[in-house]
Amino acid sequence: MSHRPKRSAALAAAAAVLAAGLTALAPAPRALAAPPAASPNPLHYLYLGWEGDTSKPLTFPGGAVSLDHKKAIGYGLTIGGTTYAPDETENTGLRDRISWTLAEGYLPSPVSTWNAGPVKVTVQHFAHRVLDDSATAVYTRVTVTNPTATTQQATLGVGAAPSTEIPLTAKPSGTGTDSADYALSIPAGKSVSTDFVARSAGTADAAQLTGAGGFNAHYSAMAAYWKGRLAQTAVPASLPEEGLATMYKAEQIISWMTTAKTPDGQGGTNHELRSSGGAPANAPFHGYDVVYSHDAPDIAAQYIREGDFDLAKKALTSRIYLDRSSVPDHHPYLDAPSKFLYPYALYLRYTGDQSIFTPALKAKIKATAHLVQDLRVSESGSPYDGLIKESATFDNSPSHLAVDNMAALYGLTSYADLAASWSAADASWQSERTWALGQADSVGAALDRALTARMDATGSGGYNACLDACPLLGNGNYQGNWLGTTFMMSSLPWDGRLAGVEAGGVWKDKLDASVRLAFSQRARTAPAIPAHSWGAWTNGANGYGTVYNGGAGSQLLASDDPELRTEAVADLRWLLDNQTAPMQWARASPRAAAARGTRTSPTWRRGDSAPTARRSWRPTSPSRAAAA
Repeated sequence: MSHRPKRSAALAAAAAVLAAGLTALAPAPRALAAPPAASPNPLHYLYLGWEGDTSKPLTFPGGAVSLDHKKAIGYGLTIGGTTYAPDETENTGLRDRISWTLAEGYLPSPVSTWNAGPVKVTVQHFAHRVLDDSATAVYTRVTVTNPTATTQQATLGVGAAPSTEIPLTAKPSGTGTDSADYALSIPAGKSVSTDFVARSAGTADAAQLTGAGGFNAHYSAMAAYWKGRLAQTAVPASLPEEGLATMYKAEQIISWMTTAKTPDGQGGTNHELRSSGGAPANAPFHGYDVVYSHDAPDIAAQYIREGDFDLAKKALTSRIYLDRSSVPDHHPYLDAPSKFLYPYALYLRYTGDQSIFTPALKAKIKATAHLVQDLRVSESGSPYDGLIKESATFDNSPSHLAVDNMAALYGLTSYADLAASWSAADASWQSERTWALGQADSVGAALDRALTARMDATGSGGYNACLDACPLLGNGNYQGNWLGTTFMMSSLPWDGRLAGVEAGGVWKDKLDASVRLAFSQRARTAPAIPAHSWGAWTNGANGYGTVYNGGAGSQLLASDDPELRTEAVADLRWLLDNQTAPMQWARASPRAAAARGTRTSPTWRRGDSAPTARRSWRPTSPSRAAAA
């Protein structure tokens, strides 16, 4: 759920590097019967791992797994002198060649299935914390199913030595430096499975891992753990739209997986709310792992809304959250200080727990609230007087943005609520409450003036992300930052209303007209973007935004227009029908190759059939899966 400057260029460069070095991702050729699987597709992947781990393994459509983000372990099958491996190299038709799902629809256990001549190969992975919480192991099961009327003799090729991909149920029939073969005999109409285990985090040797139990026992324990975690939070039992409850559970588990535990340098532990599942330095796979100043508050707030108060408390009191999320970082993101404030008010609102608010934390919160005032323009006569200064919150060239000011309304009002709660024990906080509400009113008045002036200048009747003629939306052309991200990143329209924020004004009065304007601009200037997609972050009119769809659409629950309110569900349905990986989505994707020459039917889009609880993925062209 993050966004970075010039990511489209960065992704293109990364893709070029990966394409040039794909052969390096597979083990070297060897004199064994079955070479490992083909190099994985670096544009589609899923994280594995365990809650608290700092780096998570990756899995790919055909079942390859990378334990270290540097090299992938692939699986291939040789029958009658012919070697079969999953074909991931071409995005077009990928979902037709390979089935990729999650076990039970939502558990972090990807299942890949592909044809190998007369038989079918299924590769399943999952991670589990083992050996008294000292290590995380990745368990793998490769199943070969023989639907024919005769026994099939085959050789399973694994792209890792037995010391890395440790066999649990078989002995290798041949080994290489980075490879191993396993002889299989699959009776007619039967299946044969071969299980493996590998260490991905912590400390454990082969003997310890093999002695810790097998695939079935650890799968049951893994499933019980995540189901138990879900049972402690607010999870939809059922919804009219089939598949949305499953999607919700899958995403909740992913967000837990991407919360890492690290030393805070002061003898304590950080619970880092990261943008992805971790990548070591100089790794060729997906180095996108940072605690971003204006993303961490949104993740913490979501934990609170779901009732995961313990994890939210740990995050909100972590040194890294206090140090990084309360100040604009190097981009700069000027919505960050405002957003730092509101999870604390949400936490107190829902728990009543005053114990976390130590004098030091109260002082930090107060200082951050006053920083918001320091970030405002103070130029009498300027059309921007009273607004938050120009920022790069959208990774844009510095511009005055609605999101920064809407976030300020939410944050300052949240601080006023906190000050009111603390004033019962210390009356001095009452003056802070009065100050915060005055600041919020002042920001609101400045925002009203700026929005009105901008709408008058354009004659559009609605507003977009910019309060000036910024290059972000060059010449009025629609892209993913037009409006939806303003709502999503400020959380003001709907989440703010649920939190008791009463601030209104032009942004609220013109919300429906502005959304209608955005949709009309999308249809007029960016016809490649389909209905119910807000568009990509960095790829302009040629991009399909995916991971942001839910966040943008959910804020339309604040609309007065029944049709716009239902857009929230339509946007989630779009996610279900357009997956980059099972229950995962890209941040920004260029338009996929069109089918039969039409611009409106990309080959990776399945269509409009209803989602199922255990649905297959929907690959896109160059993309990045989101994790939290």
